[in-house]
Amino acid sequence: MNIYYDPFRALRDMQRHLDRFSEPSATEETKQNRSWTPAVDIYETSSEIVLLTELPGMNDKEFKLNIENNVLTLSGERKPFEEGKHLKINRQERPSGSFSRSFSLPNNTDVNNVKASYKNGVLEIALPKKTEAQPRQIQVTVK
Repeated sequence: MNIYYDPFRALRDMQRHLDRFSEPSATEETKQNRSWTPAVDIYETSSEIVLLTELPGMNDKEFKLNIENNVLTLSGERKPFEEGKHLKINRQERPSGSFSRSFSLPNNTDVNNVKASYKNGVLEIALPKKTEAQPRQIQVTVK
């Protein structure tokens, strides 16, 4: 008698059990108190630091940016779809609810000239560096 062990079966069983937690059986109160965290990419050039974050399906009135004490805070709320007379939700996997992300900014950030743009669900925040903080080449003369 051969007994075959399938490790993926255990993973499928675990996934089935976990899926029960995300089924739409949560109460309305629980649905409204959810929070989520948007993903953020950060890169740096010689003149600025750039943050890119995905906020699909949101408009610019549903989130806000603040800088206070060299801390950049992005916060907002994505509303879930509401079932109604003409809308029946079959599956809702994108998170909804409130969110808040805070980032400590380096001292060389020029907080007075920060620019933000929002296009196709992607928020881009450009944090320029102070000009005196940017690296520069020093010419050495030989005598």
